[in-house]
Amino acid sequence: METDNDQNEHCAPMGHKSLRNEIVEFQKARMDLLKFKAVAVAALGAIGLGFSVQPGSTGTSSGIQIHPAYVLCVIPFVCLYVDLVCYHNTLRILVIARYLESHGCLYEKFISQLDASLKNLKKGVRYFFEFEDLALAWSSIGLSILLIVYGFFCFFPKEVTIFKILLTIGIAGTFLSWVAKQSYENHVKTLFATPVVVKGHSENQ
Repeated sequence: METDNDQNEHCAPMGHKSLRNEIVEFQKARMDLLKFKAVAVAALGAIGLGFSVQPGSTGTSSGIQIHPAYVLCVIPFVCLYVDLVCYHNTLRILVIARYLESHGCLYEKFISQLDASLKNLKKGVRYFFEFEDLALAWSSIGLSILLIVYGFFCFFPKEVTIFKILLTIGIAGTFLSWVAKQSYENHVKTLFATPVVVKGHSENQ
């Protein structure tokens, strides 16, 4: 039976150890981004909903009146930015994992078997650690939809201008988040559809 040390020695050539270190760093960066997303949404939401605004302080020092609800319009774009960077990091992790699998690393081969089992259970290309991606994408889409709902119930029809702005931003955020999600999934499909060559033979994942 091949031990962990044997596997490490087998994966040591061609900078495999440094690639594993890159995976760890990408995962750390991804977790930091997820924390940033939660904190940013909470902070912007608190301001936009008026929790941190003193009564009568809706204007700036220059006298320009700004409704706190406009701050909520920033949330979909913050979510989109975090989503795109997280997708990028995940793709880099998956590419490295596929490369290591092609060089016979046991852990990547084991995960690939789990991925194949998921694909047999559900249609489409899937990978085992996908729940975080689902939370990432659907939280952004959900927040954009909530922005529309909030605008409708709180500002329509009394303050139509604010409602129209929230509606537009909400629709744009939903659409862009969905496009980003689909683009990411297409990249994942392309990656997993590429045959992995291991020790002189190919395996379609």
